[in-house]
Amino acid sequence: MLLTLILHHKVDILASIWTLEDFKNIMYIILAAVTITIAIIGFNKWKKELRGKAYFDYSYRFLKQVYLLRDVLHDARGAMFLPAESRESGPPSEDETVRELEHDVSVYQKRHKKVLEVGQEFNSLIAEGEALHGKNFRDTAQKMIKKINDYSYAIDLHLQYRKNFILSSQRSPMPDVWKNEVYPIVHRQEAKGKDSFGDSIDKIVEEIDSLLVRYIRK
Repeated sequence: MLLTLILHHKVDILASIWTLEDFKNIMYIILAAVTITIAIIGFNKWKKELRGKAYFDYSYRFLKQVYLLRDVLHDARGAMFLPAESRESGPPSEDETVRELEHDVSVYQKRHKKVLEVGQEFNSLIAEGEALHGKNFRDTAQKMIKKINDYSYAIDLHLQYRKNFILSSQRSPMPDVWKNEVYPIVHRQEAKGKDSFGDSIDKIVEEIDSLLVRYIRK
C-alpha cells in the first residue's frame, strides 16, 4: 500500500514537471541521435570500401604496367633479330656495310621506342602511387625508371660503337667499355646467373609486387 502511494506520488511529480510535448521532444532527440549514429557508421563503411576500391584499382593498373615494362625490356634486349624485325627495317642500301648499319639502327631504335612508350606510361602512374602508398613506394618505382635510363644510354653508345665498327675499314675490336658495360645492358645474357641487368629488373619488380599484391590478392 505504501509502495503504491510512493509510485503514484512520483508519477504525479513527473506529470507536473514534464508535459506530453516534452516526452515527444525527448523521443525526437533520441531518434535523431540514433539516425545520426547509423549514418556515421554507414558513411565510414562506405569510405572504407571506397578507399579499398581505390587501392585495388591502382594496384592492378600499376602491377599490370610493371609486368608489361619488364617484358618489353626483356624482349628489347634479345640478341637475335626476329624475322619480322628484318622485314620492317626499311629499303636496303646498295652498299653492304651501310645496309648492315641501317638494319641495326632501325631494329634498335624501334625496340628503344617501345621501351620509352611503356616507360612513359609507367612513370605517369608513380605520383598517384605515392599519394596512396607514400615515399617508399615512389623510391622503389623510381628504380625502374633508372633502369630505363640506363638502357637508353647503353643503346645510344651501342649504336655509336656499331657505327664506328661497321664503317671502319680495319674493323678493330670493340672497346672494353662496350664489352663490359654496354653489351650486358643492351643484350640479355642467357646463361643462368649471368644476366645481372635482367636480374636487377626482376628484383625491382618483386619489390613493387610485394608492396601492392596484398591489395588485389586477398
